[in-house]
Amino acid sequence: VRDDVVEFSDVPEVSALRRIVTTATTASKSGMCIILLDEMDQLVTKAQDILYELFALPALKNSRCILAGVSNAMNLTDRVLPRLRARGCEPALVPFAAYVGKQLKVLLKQRLAVLPFTAFEDSALELCSRKVGAATGDMRKALNVCATAIDICVQEANASLSDLADTEPNTVPMKPASIVKISHMARALSKTYASPVVDSIR
Repeated sequence: VRDDVVEFSDVPEVSALRRIVTTATTASKSGMCIILLDEMDQLVTKAQDILYELFALPALKNSRCILAGVSNAMNLTDRVLPRLRARGCEPALVPFAAYVGKQLKVLLKQRLAVLPFTAFEDSALELCSRKVGAATGDMRKALNVCATAIDICVQEANASLSDLADTEPNTVPMKPASIVKISHMARALSKTYASPVVDSIR
């Protein structure tokens, strides 16, 4: 690491963090300070000052800091932090492959297993995992699609109850079967992956 090319700011918060990772105390003489930076993409700014400061911490003299960052984009450091190499702070990259459809379905079933009832048709989960697996492999996206499918299912059930109450006001409406079907999931996927261009044409 080339300490002579690392630049540091005088921001009080950064200076305080710098002292924490470089000053050895009785309790931390042999210990390391590990900083886990999740959702690193959210810290991207025009000048990237925050990220440059954080990546510079392990390059400090006598630094006890180990910085581990998690990003959705593999090329984040090359794309938005091109001066890291010149500053002697270039990180090592550890790629993690995106989930495939089968893995997403297993994870979704694990999440749903805690429920005391069946919320989704198996075919609906299959459609969701296949589509998201082919598009991004992002588990969070799959969960968002499932949440949208639930909303569609609930709206449909409420509309059915309302229609029944209007046509037969003297009867006690029965609650429709509340399970997310493949038709609900198809609409949720269409809504999630809708093209702005197609929407404009429509």
